[in-house]
Amino acid sequence: MSKVCILDYGSGNVKSVFNILQFLNLNPVVSNRATDIANATHIILPGVGAFGASMEKIAKNIPINSLESEV
Repeated sequence: MSKVCILDYGSGNVKSVFNILQFLNLNPVVSNRATDIANATHIILPGVGAFGASMEKIAKNIPINSLESEV
């Protein structure tokens, strides 16, 4: 069974993501706790429409291969 964790980082469209996942009977949890993240089979990072710009910054400042292997 899937365990979906919506990351709560104080921004993004958390409620909209939560609502659609509830509608799909996926019973998500909204959390920023390490235990919830570690126990998740799926992790969602909600955004507010600036994901492209954020990914550009991440790619410039973080070794993307390291990030991908951790995720």
